[in-house]
Amino acid sequence: MGVIEAAYRVDLAERPWLAGLVEAARPLLDDGHGVFACLHDTVDPTRYRVHSLVGSGIVVTGWARLFSLAIRRMDPAHLSAALDGPTCATVSETIGEAFLRDNVFVRQVARAGVLDGLSIRGVDPSGRGVQLCVPRRTMGPTPPESFEVWSRIAAHLASGLRLRMQVGAYGSPTSDGRGAVPDPASRLDRAAAVLEPGGRIAHATGEAATPEGQVALRAAAIAFDRARGRLRRADPLEAVSSWTALCDGRWTVLDHFDRDGRRFVVAERNEVTGPPIAGLSDRERQVLGYVAMGHSNKLIAYHLGLSPSTVASHVAAILAKMGAASRVDLIRRVHAERRAAATAAAVGADR
Repeated sequence: MGVIEAAYRVDLAERPWLAGLVEAARPLLDDGHGVFACLHDTVDPTRYRVHSLVGSGIVVTGWARLFSLAIRRMDPAHLSAALDGPTCATVSETIGEAFLRDNVFVRQVARAGVLDGLSIRGVDPSGRGVQLCVPRRTMGPTPPESFEVWSRIAAHLASGLRLRMQVGAYGSPTSDGRGAVPDPASRLDRAAAVLEPGGRIAHATGEAATPEGQVALRAAAIAFDRARGRLRRADPLEAVSSWTALCDGRWTVLDHFDRDGRRFVVAERNEVTGPPIAGLSDRERQVLGYVAMGHSNKLIAYHLGLSPSTVASHVAAILAKMGAASRVDLIRRVHAERRAAATAAAVGADR
């Protein structure tokens, strides 16, 4: 829960924000060699960019330079395997143990006792993301129970990064690290809805003011309070399950305290933008964006705050509208369109 809360600190500059994620995650993940975080993007699918590395407890000398160098020198096939793999996975299970034995970078860090690495990637369908990296002393796959909870936490990492970019906070891959951090008080001005503890709507605009929007937001606010209340310590896994990354695919639900110390729950608009495929609804594009990332219906439902059955209905509609034979076919088509768009943009830039 502490990692999820740290993900939504839009009032922090880029590096302090990443440091907060690392410090919250380290007690849960550190295998004796520390934890580090970085921002990355594949907005251009032909190029993988990593920057703003922040770590704690890292024992490998020159780790940031070595990690950046390894990314730049990684074989395209291995890099693709890592990027298209699960949101929570070890290097050995996504790229293979042969890579770990043969890679020069890996052999260097192995001298310090690092034999594998765990990667938790909070990636948005736009291609931007934040990554938690954990050097490991042993080689092997991610335990199934860890995979589920950290995949959900990764959904919040992506949601927090997207919210930071939308409100102008640090965390954009193009940020130069200078400028003003949003005033926390401005959260009320940005809010699509303000709710009192217990779920009563105090203020709402637009879709948040509709009967359907108010029902969804009340339920989300109650689940949010429940997750951060007694469940936090009584059943932390259930707490994470209760606090979905979005509400109704539109809003992020967060705490706000006014100057008198009164607490409210605010809903900020934080929608996902999916691939611009003609003939699909906005919601179908959102779902397609996560399908293209290889996510299951259950994980997509958690990202968007929808039911798995609703996601399954959208997937069926997308398959029919696009005339695709399977999810694999959908993934291939979306990736092909992204590559074609990147190529066309590069040609246009050259001209």
